[in-house]
Order: sequence, then C-alpha cells, then structure tokens
Amino acid sequence: MNGRIEPTKANLIRLRREAAFAQEGLAILDRKREILLRELSLLAQECDQQRAKLRETIGRLSGETAKILASLGPRAAAYETIPIQGSMVIRRGEKRVMGVRLPVLSIERIALPNHPLAPQLDEIAGELERVMPELLSYVTTVCSMRRLAAETAKTQKREKAIEEIHLPGYRREISKIGSALDENEREELVRCKSLKRRLSADTRS
Repeated sequence: MNGRIEPTKANLIRLRREAAFAQEGLAILDRKREILLRELSLLAQECDQQRAKLRETIGRLSGETAKILASLGPRAAAYETIPIQGSMVIRRGEKRVMGVRLPVLSIERIALPNHPLAPQLDEIAGELERVMPELLSYVTTVCSMRRLAAETAKTQKREKAIEEIHLPGYRREISKIGSALDENEREELVRCKSLKRRLSADTRS
C-alpha cells in the first residue's frame, strides 16, 4: 500500500474488507502448501523405491553386458557397441495437482536393434525393453517432484509476503484510520458541546 490513504469510513471499510480477503488468501495458500508437501512426500517415497529397483536391475544388466562383450573379443565387441538407432514412441499426457501440471508418460511402442554376433545381448536388450517403462516412470516422478517443489517454494513465498508485508500493512492503515476517525469524532463532540453552551448562554441573555 503506497501513498497516503484518506482517513474516511469508506476507506476503513474497504481496507477491512481487503484485509479479510488477504487473510482468506493466506488460509488457502497454507492449505495448498500442505497438499503440495503431502504429494511431494508421497512422490519422494515412490522415487526412492523406483531408484533402488532400477539401480539393482540396470547394474545387473550392465555387469552381464560387460561380461558378454569381454567374451567376444575386441573386434566383435567393437562391432556390437557401434551405436545403432532403435525407436521408441512415447504417449504424452498430463495431470494437475493444485494447478501444477505434472507429466504422464507411457511407452506406446519400442523397438531395439538386434545383435547378430552376440545373441546373448538380445536377451539383455529384451530385459532392458521390459525395464524401460519403469525407467520412464522414474523420470516422470523426478520431473513431477521438481515441479511440485518449485510450486511449493512459490506458495511459501506468497504466504510470507501476505503474512509479513500485506497483513501488517493493512493493520497499520486500519489502526491509523480508526484512530483518526476517533479523534475527529471527539473533536466534533467537543465542538457540539461548545456550540451548545454558547447557544444556551445566548438564550439566557
């Protein structure tokens, strides 16, 4: 609230109404923050479980792949590790939590290249293909957590602004205007009494 506000009853009513709206907004933001934190906590637990499972699976597949490549010899291993493009079609969607857009991703189709010199690698690729939906789910969870964390931080910032700046400002202005109106009322009462005394004196004379 910048500038001087005239101490009128209309302004006092307006400021009281705005302060009430700000208080209601603070309550809404507090509730929103609680919901966001709850969702963030649930996703954090899910993320930990997904990470542990993927670390175990991918670590095992990586170890088996290294053993197979080592058994092939340098030339065959070099050939099998030449990057060959596969394909993956991802279906994209979204859901909203307290206005935050969270990604919803799923694999519609996936095709990984074959390995003619090492059929054992095809078995590894098959397992990797089966684990890809879990990996995509993990990526989705991490992305959702980042968006929820960012929105939670913004919500907390808005709460702090209302709590520490706007509401105290309204209270100060309401107090100042209330005091000014009370003072004006007392002065008016004094003037009325003084006028009444003069009128009474004039009547007696």
